[in-house]
Amino acid sequence: MFFLLAHFAAAAEITVFTQTPAAVSVDGQLLEYDEASLLLVARNLKAGKHTVKVESLARKAITQMEVTLQGTERADFVYGQRTLGKVGGGLVGEQAVTAGYARVPSFGGASGGAAGGVSMAVDDGMGGGVTMAVGVPGMGNGPAFVVIQTAPAAPGAPVPPTPPTPPAPPKPEPVQVVFSLKDSFDMSNVYVDGKRVAEFRTGDKEKIVTLMSGTHTVEVKDFTEFETWFKGTLNVTAGEPLRFGFGEEDGVEVYNRPASAWMPR
Repeated sequence: MFFLLAHFAAAAEITVFTQTPAAVSVDGQLLEYDEASLLLVARNLKAGKHTVKVESLARKAITQMEVTLQGTERADFVYGQRTLGKVGGGLVGEQAVTAGYARVPSFGGASGGAAGGVSMAVDDGMGGGVTMAVGVPGMGNGPAFVVIQTAPAAPGAPVPPTPPTPPAPPKPEPVQVVFSLKDSFDMSNVYVDGKRVAEFRTGDKEKIVTLMSGTHTVEVKDFTEFETWFKGTLNVTAGEPLRFGFGEEDGVEVYNRPASAWMPR
């Protein structure tokens, strides 16, 4: 009696179609390919949780998934591009989704069949659906998965929120920049973005220049231009005139903006 019950006990099944040859095991048991096919089948599995593991032919781990099966339930997987995915299931004895992949000679038209593709509907989780065509790399011109049609969401299905539009960056505005000498004897030239904008000679104290708001490169040289005293970036923000004080020995100071507005190089 025990042997009869064991013989007729329900057995689950797992199928795995690999788009390229790989070492696939279920619960540690390596599956073997049938001749001229990339379809693998694990039969006579007990109900419960099972681990499907994919390794390279050199037995280096790539990916794995767990699946829980009941009685005579069957789970169908596809492996490709280093990704393992569950694509269907049913009952043992019914035709597996993956069985159709194994018979595809090439990847052709969007509708599958004789053109060399297999199509299936996939739930997108938002009430809509996506029809996918599946082909085998190296046996045709198509990729492994190609989305060919998106169905509209079902009535009453939740609509995903539209991401907020980022605010437009502020438009540049003209800002007055007051360059001032800390020592009126420091004869010098001021360059902004490579262009000379101010010359200080004996007795000069201030020069006012209009710049657009934004970041500019400022360079201060001695009047003979043999030596650069200071060079850095100046962040010009809109508002009241920006005061930029400098001296050969006293350094640079920005008076009415944060100290970080001047970044020496």
